[in-house]
Amino acid sequence: MSLGEALYKEIEQLRARVLELERERDSLKERLQIAEEHLEVIAEDLNEATSKLHQYLEMFSCVVCGKPMSWEPNDNLGQALKAFVKEKRYGHSACVNQRKA
Repeated sequence: MSLGEALYKEIEQLRARVLELERERDSLKERLQIAEEHLEVIAEDLNEATSKLHQYLEMFSCVVCGKPMSWEPNDNLGQALKAFVKEKRYGHSACVNQRKA
């Protein structure tokens, strides 16, 4: 094989490798775009969930200062809420209506 033929063969191999790398790059770009879109959806869902959580946690006002009170399931207010719901027999509307039927 002559030097020219060897160089031509090597150039063709390099071109093939460049095409392969370009396809890999395009695939990675596409996967990255999909991942970014998923992250955006997750961020929106997280923001919505956080907003709802704050609404629940701050739905009671302090009788002294009037500012919203935060509560957790196992603190005094959380325990009082659990007891109240259980005592009054509150439940999902569908569950309560089904029991009445």
